[in-house]
Amino acid sequence: ASRRPAKRAPDTRPAGVKGKAEPNAKSSGETVQQMLIFTAQMQLVVPQKKFPVTIDALVDIAVAMGGHVARQDNVSVTVRVPSGRFRDAMREMGKMGQVGQKSIQAQDVTEEFHDLGVRLKSLRATRDRLQEFLKRANTIADVLRIETELSRLASQIDRIEGRMRYLAARAAYSTITVRLAAKPTRKIVVDPINPPKPPA
Repeated sequence: ASRRPAKRAPDTRPAGVKGKAEPNAKSSGETVQQMLIFTAQMQLVVPQKKFPVTIDALVDIAVAMGGHVARQDNVSVTVRVPSGRFRDAMREMGKMGQVGQKSIQAQDVTEEFHDLGVRLKSLRATRDRLQEFLKRANTIADVLRIETELSRLASQIDRIEGRMRYLAARAAYSTITVRLAAKPTRKIVVDPINPPKPPA
């Protein structure tokens, strides 16, 4: 009798999901979307009298790109813009003066976020099992013991969820800090002993 070909396991990944495979991930075909946190510092050299209008212009650029102000004073401003507009924001802000020092840092939190998700899934599964045990508990001692463990799990779950929300928010919005430096003004020095001769 002829043997039927083995059926392939169905692909359970959501449609359209793209990501970079974790280097140390198990060989399960799982892919993890890369998460990068961008932070940039830029120095702009402008005339000191233009500091206020330049700060306003930098804020306008961030807001126009869907961002917001995180901190602002007389000589600097820190904004957060959607990470998809990070390069555009840096380019437009650089047009507001002469760019001096500039640095960009990219922190890869892909692995941390993935590990937190795995731990969260495990803790939730344990919590669900304990809740089932609680329904069948026969003594007060069992109830108290299970409720204590549930409380401990709830604290761990809250901490992990908070950390994951923080990382997701940081990855979704990039941080740009711009500091202004005064452009030196040219001064004409007149020798009081030998003043320049007036034109004839």
